[in-house]
Amino acid sequence: MLTSFDTILTDVKAQPKKVIAIAAAADDVVFQAVKRVEQEMGISECLFTGKKANILKCAEKAGYSITDEKRIFEAETDAEAAMRAVELVRAGDAHLPMKGQLQTPDYLRAILNKEQGLRGSGALSHTGVYELPDGRLFILTDCAMTIAPDLETKIKIVENAVSVARRLGAETPNVAMLSFLEHVNPVSIHSTEAAVISKMAERGQIKNCVIDGPLAYDNALYAEAARHKGITSPVAGNADILVVPHIDVGNPLSKALSMTAGLRFGGLVAGATVPVIMTPRADPATSKVLAIVLCQYILENSKKN
Repeated sequence: MLTSFDTILTDVKAQPKKVIAIAAAADDVVFQAVKRVEQEMGISECLFTGKKANILKCAEKAGYSITDEKRIFEAETDAEAAMRAVELVRAGDAHLPMKGQLQTPDYLRAILNKEQGLRGSGALSHTGVYELPDGRLFILTDCAMTIAPDLETKIKIVENAVSVARRLGAETPNVAMLSFLEHVNPVSIHSTEAAVISKMAERGQIKNCVIDGPLAYDNALYAEAARHKGITSPVAGNADILVVPHIDVGNPLSKALSMTAGLRFGGLVAGATVPVIMTPRADPATSKVLAIVLCQYILENSKKN
């Protein structure tokens, strides 16, 4: 895969600007991100949905001036703000939607709306891209949408993540199905499903990737940990994608990596008609900027393939 967010940003700066429709934009951290992508990086233009007075107040607090108030689209509720952002994308007035200061369910209901949303032909799942200190990028999924995926849903999550990884330069990404141990234990349904999915990929039922599992987090990402445990696998120590067994594992792990360990991170919802920008409300401006950069890169790269 591409080796860093800096590499992605370099490419994005050479691409045409994209218009971002921010749902429930009244948040000073959101406007800190807007300032960076518009004024410092020059890669985006932003539209804002929500209560106009609150948006103007938050923009002023962040030191951002909205000179053209036609960029603000009034919405009384968060649900309405989410739908307005989606409508802007569907109408071609914006390229990408972005989650602002609203709860994830309100945002996703607008994205998933059967008549007016941005549903693709398959399932949707959250895909997080992280940058390790040694310069590697890896994907962690699904940490924000799917609560308790069954075997079929896990396969769809894998396929969405593989699609993102391929847009980021990994022609045949390595996928690690995570568990708390590295061997199949019938007591753990997640370890057995990991083995089933690995076998399905081996037989060509899941394409464009190499899958192994169950694997633990350490031996999925770090070759020395895999060697120490005697694991021989093309994926162990070299994973591009980590698939968590369920959200109770993925969500705390995601926040620990980004907020405690300080890894650079950008998140999106994959499987929609366009990449959907989505980061936690509590995330700093840097994560929101990286999510914008990531989604703009993927959108532009999708046009070329």
